[in-house]
Amino acid sequence: LVIASYIIMFILNVIDVVIQLDYYIDNVGYVGLCIRVLVLISVFVLATILSVLLRKYESIINHIYTEASIDPLTNMHTSDFINTKIAPMIDGDKNLNYTMLLVNLDKFSSINNLYGHSYGDSLLITVANIIRQEILPIKSNTFLARVYGDKFIAVFSNRTFDEVSDYCTSVKTHINSIIVKNSVKETSLSATVVVTDTRFCEHTFNGLYKRCLFLQDMLRSRGHNLYTADSFEF
Repeated sequence: LVIASYIIMFILNVIDVVIQLDYYIDNVGYVGLCIRVLVLISVFVLATILSVLLRKYESIINHIYTEASIDPLTNMHTSDFINTKIAPMIDGDKNLNYTMLLVNLDKFSSINNLYGHSYGDSLLITVANIIRQEILPIKSNTFLARVYGDKFIAVFSNRTFDEVSDYCTSVKTHINSIIVKNSVKETSLSATVVVTDTRFCEHTFNGLYKRCLFLQDMLRSRGHNLYTADSFEF
């Protein structure tokens, strides 16, 4: 918009100059006509160049925004997208109930350290695909994000708590079916999975997220590879 306004201002200034030269142009005949044509051609060429630059600028900005909004490894939204787009939506709509699922892989840093980041990345991609596939039937009004290295969230609107809880148990079951390679024995990938909604916390994105973290910490104090749907007992 700024560049476009500069283009318009430049064109108006050139037109003003042409008008001021009318007397001179009218008294020099063909020379004046040629000057006018050259001025108009120059304006057209410059406007075209500025228009091309504007489109390239918009393309660069869109590319930067897309890279900041999408995690290149899992093709899920990033925390930047959640904070700039989803959080304000939740914070601003107090009449709509929102539900949040949090999936946090257990002892994932140990897997990275033992088998390398490439293998860890392959597991993250698999987990992301499981979450995406399991959530697919209720994808409408649902936002998926990888908010941290081994932490995923899904935010739902217009979905019942029980409906989301059923899908969460399915997500956990499929994550547990992933076999982690081991030279000694095969072990299953484990995750702490929790689900809550705005009935149990402050009606904001941060309220939902902090409630999920609280539930996660409560579960991990009891062990790993656990799941809970929120209730007031916590």
